[in-house]
Amino acid sequence: MDFISEKIAAKSFEIKDTDVVFLLNDGSLKNDYKEWIDTIQEEEIIKGAQESSSLYKPPLDTITIISMIKNYDIANSTPMQSIGFIQELKFKVQWIEKNNGNI
Repeated sequence: MDFISEKIAAKSFEIKDTDVVFLLNDGSLKNDYKEWIDTIQEEEIIKGAQESSSLYKPPLDTITIISMIKNYDIANSTPMQSIGFIQELKFKVQWIEKNNGNI
């Protein structure tokens, strides 16, 4: 503990049950810790906002649907894969109708 105490410039330390409490020489370290915690919290808020925005998918349009159909490799797909693809297209068209109303 002396080594850690020396590295963080603490006056002394005290062991209480399972905790170690350091008495710091420099009060500014406390402020540095507060700033660090505030920064961490801000970063978490930003990260959360970025994650939720990355879940957002731009609205589909008919050109996207047509492109999906053109690029689908039906020759190398099983009948079940093709039915799944048609079901996916159906959901996308329904989503477009519900949100954009342009189909």
